[in-house]
Amino acid sequence: MIMKRIMCIVLVLCFVAFGLFAGGQKGGKAEYKAIRFMSTETDPVSVEADQYIIDSFESEYPDTKVFPEYITMEDAYQKAQLMAAAGINPDLYLGGTDAAVSLYNNGYSDAVNDVIERIGDDFAKSSIDAYTLPDGKILGVPMQSGTYLFWFRGDLAKQAGLDKPTSRAEMLDLVTKLQTDDIYGYTGIGADHPNNQTPFYVWTWNDGNFVFNEDASEAVFHTKNRADSKKILEFMVAMAEHAPPGFIGTGYEDAGNDFIVGRAASVMISTRLPSWIMAQNPDMLDKTDAVPLPASPGKTLYMWGGADAWILFKNSKYQERAKDFMVHFMTGDRYAKFLHAVPMHLLPVRPSFAADPDYLSNPVVKHFRSTLDLVMANFGNLRAPATERGKPMPGTGECYGSAAMAKANNELYSGKITIDEWLDEVGAEFNRILAD
Repeated sequence: MIMKRIMCIVLVLCFVAFGLFAGGQKGGKAEYKAIRFMSTETDPVSVEADQYIIDSFESEYPDTKVFPEYITMEDAYQKAQLMAAAGINPDLYLGGTDAAVSLYNNGYSDAVNDVIERIGDDFAKSSIDAYTLPDGKILGVPMQSGTYLFWFRGDLAKQAGLDKPTSRAEMLDLVTKLQTDDIYGYTGIGADHPNNQTPFYVWTWNDGNFVFNEDASEAVFHTKNRADSKKILEFMVAMAEHAPPGFIGTGYEDAGNDFIVGRAASVMISTRLPSWIMAQNPDMLDKTDAVPLPASPGKTLYMWGGADAWILFKNSKYQERAKDFMVHFMTGDRYAKFLHAVPMHLLPVRPSFAADPDYLSNPVVKHFRSTLDLVMANFGNLRAPATERGKPMPGTGECYGSAAMAKANNELYSGKITIDEWLDEVGAEFNRILAD
């Protein structure tokens, strides 16, 4: 009996403590409004920038406290969906168009037209279009966009008399010629990781094709575009043959590290790479060059992207204050501080910030200025799976989020399946998802 009473007291104390922390309760009255946001921007410098913005916001709104939650990219999409379904989601989530469309269609999130109006009309049109439904509702506040590039050792390429590659054939030729007994020609994401899907999408678009049909009722890469898709997969396998041993287990950061430490002479990865170089091996910066994944002759150059955005949950207890936080984050020196945290990776969706002298003076931006200018000039051609036709397409984000292609890529690299099996299996799984 005594033990039961002790346990009851402990449980009561735990619930009281939880209430004090989670609700800001004291004497039955809330001391502050708690706002939670979830983000995958886990770089220490990004977290530091977030804290600067949080401190600034809490100073302006002393009745509010903001609690950030940082999660890995691999978990983000699924975690946001599960938390929303369970009603334990944060107020805001920094996600992509795939998550925005799915969360809205499931009744979990709200439109943010009023927030966009408060921030201003200088967003890149493509970033707004990507989140705008046919009825005009905007599903997210665009925050930043990254893209994928082919990074290579410019110093070694120059020594070998090689120009910047302008085609897949030239990319393969470059990695073949840069491979020696001392360095592998290429590395990338060979593991079952969501980001290993990116190159196939981009190569498909740069061949003038689409992954899905016009109304997103079915996938077409394995039927209508099968011949072109086979050539893409053959190229991906050929590139992987120049990667270090253990490629099939190489994750996102592993691939970047292979390049940074000089183990591989090239890598296909996001524009987060320069910040990793500066943190781990600054001397590598001047040795590094980059190009977009090339388009086929006569085809339009498309790049992976489409802005990530603030998504506002419908059940947010303090929704108006959450809107205030988005406006605060996206304006003035706060947004500039955020962009400066990881330059090149955090591409500004408000182009005026890309012309800011402080931004342009950053060592990373200065070194890759021509690449940055090319990306910004083609900002309207940044695409994501859920917006490959320039508008939100329900179901396509779920196909990407399922990581069915990521699993198939890993099995293809390891020799478990053939290219034809890859096409049939991924196509069937995408069509099953689209039919649900």
